Amino acid sequence: MTVTFFYKNYRSVLLSAIMMTTIAAYWSTASAQNLETEVTLSAGSGYASNSYLIPMIPEWERRYISAFTTFTPSARMRYAGSGRSITVNGIGQLLHFYDERPTWGGGYLTTTFRQRLSSSFTARASGGLGSHATSYNRDLQWLQLGVDWLATSSTRLEATAGSGWRTIRNLENMDDMTDRFTTYSLGIEYWPSFRWRLRMNFNSNLDHLSSPGDGFSSTVSATNHRFNGLVLMLETGLEQYTVAFQSSRETETGSTDNGLFNDDENTLNIQNRFHRTTFRASYPVSGRITLTGTVAGLLWFSSADDEIEPDYQISAGIQVPFSLRRVRSGELRSLDFESERSGRTTLTVRYRGDANLYITGDFNDWEDPGIPLRKTNRNRYSVALDLSVGMHQFKIAKRENDELEWLELPDDAPTVNDGFGGKNGRIIIDY
Repeated sequence: MTVTFFYKNYRSVLLSAIMMTTIAAYWSTASAQNLETEVTLSAGSGYASNSYLIPMIPEWERRYISAFTTFTPSARMRYAGSGRSITVNGIGQLLHFYDERPTWGGGYLTTTFRQRLSSSFTARASGGLGSHATSYNRDLQWLQLGVDWLATSSTRLEATAGSGWRTIRNLENMDDMTDRFTTYSLGIEYWPSFRWRLRMNFNSNLDHLSSPGDGFSSTVSATNHRFNGLVLMLETGLEQYTVAFQSSRETETGSTDNGLFNDDENTLNIQNRFHRTTFRASYPVSGRITLTGTVAGLLWFSSADDEIEPDYQISAGIQVPFSLRRVRSGELRSLDFESERSGRTTLTVRYRGDANLYITGDFNDWEDPGIPLRKTNRNRYSVALDLSVGMHQFKIAKRENDELEWLELPDDAPTVNDGFGGKNGRIIIDY
């Protein structure tokens, strides 16, 4: 594949134009509804035998075993309302190795638009740009379409397909090399209880529909939300990627330790299959500081012989979020649960303004107006409920001048179809 400088820049400009047009198209509408802005600063240090195990680093490098330090600022802006939302994420990363390798820097910018089609289906479109600079430069652009299906109150299925481009620049004496990929992914998420989430994902190339094993990623993960905000996650899976980068003009062929270059076609071929297992933990020590830890292992299966080589990574870090939210008066902005082992559950909602809020559900036979919520501080209301083991459904209403108005739950709240074209909230108690 021959790629000229003009073509690569045209592709990036086109993708940037699509992203900015989407943001601008919904700015006036969204700004009058819900606005959420969130900035997070993360820093961490660790030790790795393969840089591929370091989050967000797309580089397979196992010649070095080194300590490293990362600094990751991220920003998220989200607008939502009337069954649709648009989210813009920006993530930067600075990575310093304590060996002869240069400091790495880069980041991603992504935009995702979601449209609710029905009480069970949501369509989404996303696009993004990314770039990392090391001893060479690696650029990435992609566009994807997908759909989410809430099959049951505790089961969600998703499917995504799209296309993207990877470009390697300034690699030794090679000219620019590019690889176009068309991918699809399938996923299922299941909550067997209030605190456990199980997830399975499979990703492959659309060119490999008849032989998905030629290049794929498959993972299974279990996440446990413990008490006091502690979150534990274990993920394992088998992955294989096959990439063929072709130079835009013939140059003198480079060389690597693994002989990845094809002298006849001036092509860089990369093929690896490996089994990876990762354990992550996060714990909020305060409302502003969260401690994180990661232990990851990787078994690499050589494509040249039967050799199996292990890699590992261990790291710890800290996250500091800064949130600025503007909520339109009369709307629920967030909904949180805190359950005790006795079965007593505290529900807290964020609501801008003064109002008489009530909750009703199967735990009180849907009695109107329900159980009143108490205003605990500015824009926050809460209620304590004694719930039995199992799943419970509920609605939240506002009462004004003897009239009851059902409030729409936030987009990220766990819900179930109420049978009337709307949604009920759901709470799962497992003890």
